[in-house]
Amino acid sequence: MKMRNRWVLLLVASFFLAVAGQAYGFEGRMAGMADPYGLIYDESDFLIHPSRMADGQGVAFYGFYKFSYTDVNPWSWRTPGSSAFGYNSDHMGVAGDQFDNDVLLGAAFPVGTGRLGLFFNYAGTRSDLDGDATMLGWQKLNVYDNADNFSFRAIYGVPLGGSMKLGLEAQVAYRTEATGNLKTYSNGTYSEILQNYLWDDFYFVRPHNYSYWDYQLKAGVQGDIGPATYGVTVRGGSIFSGNSEADYLTQASNGRGDYLGVRGDVEGYNVGSDIWLRYSVNERLALPFLIRIDYKEQSYNGGPSRLYSDTTIGSGLSLLPSYETDTLESKTDLLRLEMGGGADYTFPSGWKLAGGLYYGFIRTDGNLNSGYVFDGGPSDGYTYYMLFSNDPRSTEHQIKMKVAAEKPVNTDITVRAGLEAFHGWVTEDYNETYGVTLPNGNTYYDPRVAGSLTGSHWGILGSVGMTAKIFGVAVEPFVQAGWQRLKLDDSNAVVDFQSLRLERERECTMAAAGFAIKF
Repeated sequence: MKMRNRWVLLLVASFFLAVAGQAYGFEGRMAGMADPYGLIYDESDFLIHPSRMADGQGVAFYGFYKFSYTDVNPWSWRTPGSSAFGYNSDHMGVAGDQFDNDVLLGAAFPVGTGRLGLFFNYAGTRSDLDGDATMLGWQKLNVYDNADNFSFRAIYGVPLGGSMKLGLEAQVAYRTEATGNLKTYSNGTYSEILQNYLWDDFYFVRPHNYSYWDYQLKAGVQGDIGPATYGVTVRGGSIFSGNSEADYLTQASNGRGDYLGVRGDVEGYNVGSDIWLRYSVNERLALPFLIRIDYKEQSYNGGPSRLYSDTTIGSGLSLLPSYETDTLESKTDLLRLEMGGGADYTFPSGWKLAGGLYYGFIRTDGNLNSGYVFDGGPSDGYTYYMLFSNDPRSTEHQIKMKVAAEKPVNTDITVRAGLEAFHGWVTEDYNETYGVTLPNGNTYYDPRVAGSLTGSHWGILGSVGMTAKIFGVAVEPFVQAGWQRLKLDDSNAVVDFQSLRLERERECTMAAAGFAIKF
């Protein structure tokens, strides 16, 4: 009884520690090999396949922490050789830093005929980018993205007889995200500041601020068919409570300003599946194969709301009577597919070497519709629209290579390394229009941004790590470093009714470090 009480106290303590923290993915061993999921089997695969929970023994405690720093430089849009906006080469560009923290704490222990795992997670992002521009008249830019995700998951795995095992998972999460921009303009005598301006959002981010609760459910089985081991997991989830906000503020040096606030709901769902197969050619060689597919749909909306004018907005928001109402609807669809395989070989000396090739497909559709109608004044009866139809619609085909190796030095120390490299072919379509409905009922639309940018996306990630067993505790430190670049262009794009060449580029350098603990 005393031993049981001790395990309960340790589990409760892990709960309070985990409120600060989440494992975003794999534990230290996999992170030390550049996360080769699907290529090498690892105990932490139960975070993806709940049936793997049934493979463990006894009581185990897990801890994971990863800190990542990403340098974004540059993230830019250019119209080289064009004087569409009064310059020989117009541009908008930002650069800056992104910080990510991922933490997981939890425990697994026997319950009934199976094993139960309880895990508490946190993942947080802080991004702040600054830059300048000549395009569209803006001079200074700031873009930010802050996100926090807290989750609790319960995983249960149980043998069904023979080689077959069943796994179930339930997860509840609370998520928040705030994305926005700040733009300034000055000509020496007049200046203007725009916060979260929607009409230029295609360049970097769509401003929003939302929070929501969601749930995720998983079910999976694994077993053997001759010399092959298989696993099939299906998952799905939905948002069940959410709130969205969009705030727009204009402040000018002459004392004029506008404020628009949109309030609404967040909705969405996701489904997906993982299928893996490891065929054992002999005791040293296995041929792993993976198929993974995910689909996610998320939307937020708001309105009606008010846009106010104020002559003293700089010294305090004393709102005058409103003169228009506004609605906002945004939806994003994301489809991801990865499939491929390779070989996993263990040498007589104990070295393990694995490598594989994978195909990936990523498609994103974004839709944003906004309309406002004047309540009174000289423009009474007009309704204006801002339409982003399947904008942007991005598709990417990837070829990815994964290589991983590890070597036992002695019974207490194992060293490892890994490499992942990919090349992608990308197409991004933009279709943004102005619209107006006149008092007589006629509606007119004009293109503001239209184009199809094509190009390449490539990158590389390397990692080294180790396992050291100290007094029965396995400690797995690791470090990672990577680089990515996206470069697209369209020679016949349309921006603000001007036909020109449009170029987009984003380059990121990443460094990360962390550790996992198991005892």
